[in-house]
Amino acid sequence: MRRLWIVGVAISAVLLSSPSAPGRSQGTTAWSGRWTTAWGDMTLTQDGMKVEGTYPHEARHIVGTVSGDVFSGRWDGTPMRKEESDAGAVVLTLKADGRSFSGRSNSDGAPNAWSTEWSGTCVSGRCLAGGPTNCTKTYVIQPSGQEIVASIKLTELSSAAIADLRKREDEKYGGYPYTPVGAETRKQNCAGLVFQTLFPGVVQQGNVEPDGFFRKLVQRYGVKVTSRKKGDVVVYRASDGVVKHVAIVESAVDLTKILTKDGNERPYVGSLPREIFADDPLINLHAGQGGRVEFWRIDRSKLRIEEVSSGECDDTKAAEPTKLTLTVEPWSLTATKAKPAVYLHHEQDEPLASKTKLTINVSIDHPLPKGWKLTVYHNGDVLSQGNGVWYKVCEVVAPNKAITCGDTRPGRVGPFDDLVYATLTAPTYLAMHSDISFHFNPP
Repeated sequence: MRRLWIVGVAISAVLLSSPSAPGRSQGTTAWSGRWTTAWGDMTLTQDGMKVEGTYPHEARHIVGTVSGDVFSGRWDGTPMRKEESDAGAVVLTLKADGRSFSGRSNSDGAPNAWSTEWSGTCVSGRCLAGGPTNCTKTYVIQPSGQEIVASIKLTELSSAAIADLRKREDEKYGGYPYTPVGAETRKQNCAGLVFQTLFPGVVQQGNVEPDGFFRKLVQRYGVKVTSRKKGDVVVYRASDGVVKHVAIVESAVDLTKILTKDGNERPYVGSLPREIFADDPLINLHAGQGGRVEFWRIDRSKLRIEEVSSGECDDTKAAEPTKLTLTVEPWSLTATKAKPAVYLHHEQDEPLASKTKLTINVSIDHPLPKGWKLTVYHNGDVLSQGNGVWYKVCEVVAPNKAITCGDTRPGRVGPFDDLVYATLTAPTYLAMHSDISFHFNPP
């Protein structure tokens, strides 16, 4: 009886995971609301293509029409208008975020003298929902150079949509060994979850097309396996060979436990049946009637993921790192924006035994903004060339989102003075710098 509802669920899944409409279109109510502007709080109401409102500066009035993201109209001092300088033309243009605008205006007395002081930000009303509903991020797989595009959803499910989805989930997973481990969200699908789990710190929440993800990454850099272990990718193929769903193995001690997220549903941890084509909600939906389930193991040492952003995904200014912590066990040192250059000297008081291995790590408190770089050097490394060409222990370059890097390096035969230093570099200046120097005892 469980299989009778599969077609209905499949249709629902397609509807729930279909691409969103563009963020704005002509005739939407993106302009309705209260805006803070250089002329005071302005209240606008949009009716179709017409926009009208008031603002407190000399009790002025504004009216015009919308074409795409551009409002063109008139302002005036009604009912206080006394001369030509009390009225004029105005053009306002919504920015990419849909919640702010830039603009210019003139007066009838000086029609060629345009002022660009008119800008505004939505603070309440329907204009807050006027922004784009999604943007995209492109990840490049190296060394193949192939791209994986993730759709980043900027709006969340409504309460009604969550309630309806919860009902469908209960019907789908009821009676099966699947337990929800998070909230419903449209911001991540199955391949997006697996992608982020495999490459944390680099890949953000997003929706990734499963078949392309499999072909470009899993199949190219992985091998199909019969055994199972944590980190293996579970692939659900339909009868035509197209990958409809992916999940990731959480553990395989006894039963195989997987982490999965189907469309907008909650993420679930579930146990696969011992007989792979026994009754199971994901197998029924994505690999039933001639399909198959496979397990793939990726060698992540053979590839790296680089992020390239586009569209409104880049509109929000990234927070800059405010702390840089360098650790050379057993010592640790932190630079801050208030104290950007710090030094820790242990040449004499706490020497290391000869040939002691160095565990080196650096961390920052925010991912690197565009154009920033985090680098650690080891002056006394056996691979250093000297004359200022020191061994580079590790490096993180934006848009890589990692906030740590490090390595274990061989120590030197004493007596030997040594130095490890880390630099956090912005596009035009050295933001922070940490040095730890120490001494190796004679053997």
